[in-house]
Amino acid sequence: MMLRGLTLGTIIDYDKENLLAYEPYWNFSRNNKKEDKKKNLTPFMLIAKQTGRVDTLKEFKNKYRVSSLIWQQSGKRNMAVFFAAKNIIPLPNDLFVVDNFSSDTIFELSRDRELTPICVKTPSLKEMSEMMLTQVINASAKWLFLQKQLREFDFESQKPAKQTSLLVDRSTKSINEYTLRNREVSDDDFKVVPNNILANSGDLVELLEDGKLSGKLKEIAEKLTEDDNPVLMKVTLK
Repeated sequence: MMLRGLTLGTIIDYDKENLLAYEPYWNFSRNNKKEDKKKNLTPFMLIAKQTGRVDTLKEFKNKYRVSSLIWQQSGKRNMAVFFAAKNIIPLPNDLFVVDNFSSDTIFELSRDRELTPICVKTPSLKEMSEMMLTQVINASAKWLFLQKQLREFDFESQKPAKQTSLLVDRSTKSINEYTLRNREVSDDDFKVVPNNILANSGDLVELLEDGKLSGKLKEIAEKLTEDDNPVLMKVTLK
């Protein structure tokens, strides 16, 4: 979304008068590995619903910006990859988890514009020998689901760097790697993430024919054809 020269990524409802938005940073220089100092060091903002007035959240300020884009030039051909992220996640009790690749700290933001640190990424960006991108995939009052990967992409094989999934228990402060499984799918290749996803109908029909579905998902798949629309799988965090 474009607004007065701004390119906005995540946009959500903040309160009756405002939207809460995030402005990503894309650096098109050839040096893809270093942190980049730019003017938009305060990427979170409130946008008035009625007037479109932009109020930058100066409470959240980065020391520098890390580009969510890397690109490669081969002759006359330019290739680019964007690393997408959920920078704002709403929580109950009028709270929001806010985070970006350029921040060493993950915060909770209240509707009173108060920031509370809830998780610190280590090592810091300045201390990393290789640039590691860490993002929040989903969150609840008890859990933080994180994903980290090197800021690299193999343009020849069209494969990103390996991703590691981390689960943070906010009460005990423990951090563990995790793998999610769907109890109604007996196939290790079926991807499950801690967020709402769209499952391809053709894939579900194939799993049904292979006898790898059970429960409610099996009942849904029995009514599908390969050409049907994707099935929304809703994830509820407790």
